Amino acid sequence: MHRPAWGGVVINEFLADPAGADSGQEFVELLNTGPGAFNLAGLEFQFANGSVGPEWVTRWTAGEDTWLAEGQRFLLVDRNWLGDQPFDAEVWLGLQNGPDSIRLHLGAEVLDMVGYGPLTDPEMLEGAAVSLPVGLSLMRKPDGHDTDHNNLDFFPGQPTAGAVNYQDHEINVVLVETVPPSLAEVGGSVLLTVELHNSGLADIPPNNATLSLKAASGEIQP
Repeated sequence: MHRPAWGGVVINEFLADPAGADSGQEFVELLNTGPGAFNLAGLEFQFANGSVGPEWVTRWTAGEDTWLAEGQRFLLVDRNWLGDQPFDAEVWLGLQNGPDSIRLHLGAEVLDMVGYGPLTDPEMLEGAAVSLPVGLSLMRKPDGHDTDHNNLDFFPGQPTAGAVNYQDHEINVVLVETVPPSLAEVGGSVLLTVELHNSGLADIPPNNATLSLKAASGEIQP
């Protein structure tokens, strides 16, 4: 039986293929989407190798009276954790790099399941599997959002273990171009094009933005 994930605890973010060696860097973040507190007692975090099929191996089991308040996160990290973030349980995760699957199992129910990599087995995913990027987490946007379709619910991003996945505004510079690309002498003019990308949850208000420039030498006049 698969109970919709929005009814309680979900896999909110996970890092299965860190940059460099996986050991000590993998993590899985759980989130209680509510309503109310959730007793994790008996909850199992399980892994299945996609090349073998839905043969689930339990990596971690919650102890008695392990309560998670509504909106609270629970961070599972790999043994010999190299991150700075405080964690709730340190276990061998061994998530591998796909095609694989992870799930939350409680009693006779599967609370949540995520298939990743080139995985097609319907018993190991919800909807369709999500592609696995190297060095990036797969995370829900916004936190806890669940449509029972892995490929629509999870997005790649910089790891945010134990913290909010996406801020309202996350602005990154994706293009800087000057015409001409260089000047023969000081005092010339260039046309500067800067392209920004907002990966946050909210639109940028239509106000004036300020762009600050700094040169290695000399002054830059707008």
